Amino acid sequence: MLQADHVVLATTASAARQLYAPEHEVEERLLRTDYSASINISFAIPQGVPTVKGTRGIYGVLIPRKERQVIAAIALESRKCESYVPRGELLNVMLSGAAGRRLLEAPEEQVLAEVLPELERCFPGIERKITFARFCRWPEALPRSPVGRSRDLEHYRRISHPRMKVILAGDYMSIPCSEGAAESGMWAAAMLTERLR
Repeated sequence: MLQADHVVLATTASAARQLYAPEHEVEERLLRTDYSASINISFAIPQGVPTVKGTRGIYGVLIPRKERQVIAAIALESRKCESYVPRGELLNVMLSGAAGRRLLEAPEEQVLAEVLPELERCFPGIERKITFARFCRWPEALPRSPVGRSRDLEHYRRISHPRMKVILAGDYMSIPCSEGAAESGMWAAAMLTERLR
């Protein structure tokens, strides 16, 4: 059995709610953070994709809401790091929150029937070049950020003190992404180190 003076609880809001009973009202609000869902589909394209003039260094493409039905973003992994994709291309296609929620439990064939026509508009002829598609379904892809969330985060960080035994961290406790999760963990560690000196 481990014994510690403090715990940094770095996980999603839903997991943290199951592990911790909040002591402060602001903790209660933050632990109720809702998430958007998504599906990430990795498409292997051994022949690669054509490079449009002026886009050689572009790694990620965000699709404007008015120009899409299901695809929110596309990442060209070879442009992130060439050694990740030594030949051809690996496209990571991320569905929007609405499409991700709607299609989360749908069969792969149904998801592809909606995704591929939209992907074809970005990369004409791509469907016949795909050798495989790998699905990753995320019921909790990104924390939602309702109005007031930033104020709650600032308030939480201000009230944190050494008497608090559990310090909350995770993707919902900073910028709503994996980098935010890391930042919140680093903040918690630095805060505890400073205040326990």
